Amino acid sequence: MFMLKLVWMHLVALRFMLCLMPQTGYIFPDEFFQSPEVMAGDILGLSSHLTWEWTSENPIRSILYPFLSSGIPFKLFMWWKDFFDAEQLLTPFIILILPRCWMTIQSLLIDFFIYKIATQAFRDSLNGWLAVTLFASSYTTWVFCTRTFSNATETLCLAALLYLALPTTKLKDEDEQVADDAPNNSQPAVVADKSTGDESSLTQTLLVSMVTVCGFFIRTSFVAFAFVPLLLWMLKDKREWSISSLIAKAFRLGVFGLAWVLALVLVDTAYHNPSHLTKLTSMGSFDVREYFDWMTKLTLTPLNNVLYNSNLENLGQHGIHPCYTHLLVNFPILFGPLALLLLFLGFRALYRQQTLKTAADMNNLFLVVSIVSPLAILSMIPHQEPRFILPLVVPIVVVVAQCFKKLGEHKLFFSLWALFNMAAFFAFGVIHQGGVLPSIDYIHSVVELEESIYGRGPGQRSSTSNSCNLTFIYYHTYMPPRHLTDLSTIRKSPERVRKCKVNVIDLAGSTPYYLFEKNIRTWLKHSQVFVVFPTSIPCEDIERLQTRFSARITFEYFPHFSGEDPPWQDNMLACPRDDTTMPLGDYFDRLKLRSYRIEHAVTLPVPTVKISPLPVVRESIVM
Repeated sequence: MFMLKLVWMHLVALRFMLCLMPQTGYIFPDEFFQSPEVMAGDILGLSSHLTWEWTSENPIRSILYPFLSSGIPFKLFMWWKDFFDAEQLLTPFIILILPRCWMTIQSLLIDFFIYKIATQAFRDSLNGWLAVTLFASSYTTWVFCTRTFSNATETLCLAALLYLALPTTKLKDEDEQVADDAPNNSQPAVVADKSTGDESSLTQTLLVSMVTVCGFFIRTSFVAFAFVPLLLWMLKDKREWSISSLIAKAFRLGVFGLAWVLALVLVDTAYHNPSHLTKLTSMGSFDVREYFDWMTKLTLTPLNNVLYNSNLENLGQHGIHPCYTHLLVNFPILFGPLALLLLFLGFRALYRQQTLKTAADMNNLFLVVSIVSPLAILSMIPHQEPRFILPLVVPIVVVVAQCFKKLGEHKLFFSLWALFNMAAFFAFGVIHQGGVLPSIDYIHSVVELEESIYGRGPGQRSSTSNSCNLTFIYYHTYMPPRHLTDLSTIRKSPERVRKCKVNVIDLAGSTPYYLFEKNIRTWLKHSQVFVVFPTSIPCEDIERLQTRFSARITFEYFPHFSGEDPPWQDNMLACPRDDTTMPLGDYFDRLKLRSYRIEHAVTLPVPTVKISPLPVVRESIVM
């Protein structure tokens, strides 16, 4: 067990190291545009871009998650910066890793709850250390739980709820041991703990309601994960189970839950529609109709989210997937060998017709149902991404950890597990859209350089010069986060005030080339223009760009993989090849992200066409 503790501590250190690299992989824009991009504008005062989720008439995102994941670290950093006057620390790197470090610290709570769940369910500390070691060695922890994905906090909420809902167990007394309950003494028999006190205490009800409501406001899909734990929590007190006690417990949970809902609704309304709250104070005498009208106009972000995602046309804009995607695609992508082992354990239990003899068996069944139930519910939703089932990692590692009591007998599995996680980390954490974040750092360096050249001062050009307008056009990439491009708005020194206007244009991955060129020509009239795109886009697009514009490469990053424009796509076969490179040279050359500075448009020669005189045709009219 000491070695397991040592391995876990090393894996935690590795988790922080990988967070501080920082990871260049860009998994999905939600990592930025649902948290740090929002808080960077509100708290740091940086230029940011709010997506439709925040700016629509019926916003679908609660401010709770951005504040918990990015708002708190940004607030702490601003207080620390102002106190120590450490303005030199304002760099894109610091702004990027602050929320990530905070999320990494938050992920340690998941480790804690997993250990407590595994120990509490099976009363075996070895099982607890095996479970947290599996979690700490998973690439999902290294990549997803160290970033500002709402799914990571949803995972924490599920872990806390499972811990609160799981019945406490204790070792069975010797005079209660039965031969059938503990064959071969392979593991201690366990029974329900009869000395745990009042399980339905107000404190526990308050915590359960808080975790459930917060998880629901962070992600509405949390209902699918919370259903089984809540059901068990309602029914787990066997000594006092009755209809009246069940109703009383449900009533207390409902009252506390309603209080949490009302509090968060008021917080969301204050953020999205602050003027609406002031109307309450301006109301005169009590008028039921007037107050009812005021209540109906509160900002209900979870309800807006559910209504939006229940519209199939809306989901079609994000992608429609078959119902088996989570089970056959996303489940193996996230959990690899663990998914196969879990499937094997399920078939083995059905084949052996395993009976429920002890409380540990009941807890194991509860954890298995906690995996199957949300997986089945979320599979009914047409839009399915791997990260949507990330919280399942909690019950999975607890269930699977029971198979590894004798570590020496599972060297092959652990070797496959290590190889899978290293490969998946490299794919998701390093190369997937891996050039976007480094290109943002390049933009920041260009902005700083241009400001130092064109800022107001003795012998310097006026800041109103056209050269101080900078436009960066992203083509066939994920949406670049804006808050990391220009930090001059929060620097107090006179020489660092904003002098240049920075425009970051996102053309996404499906924009046709003619719109790309149209944007270049439009912005080139009054701005310096830089274009950023992967080298795996169609060759004809690159050739047309180099033919119609005078452009030079200013930035290049390797590796960068774009799933929308993979380097092996068919139209790459017709691209001109460089015979002087190695056989794989052309292939690796398409795993890059490049930035070109557009100097000017090239005037193409007008082709001369020789027009021969048309013969005179005389037509006779036949009467």
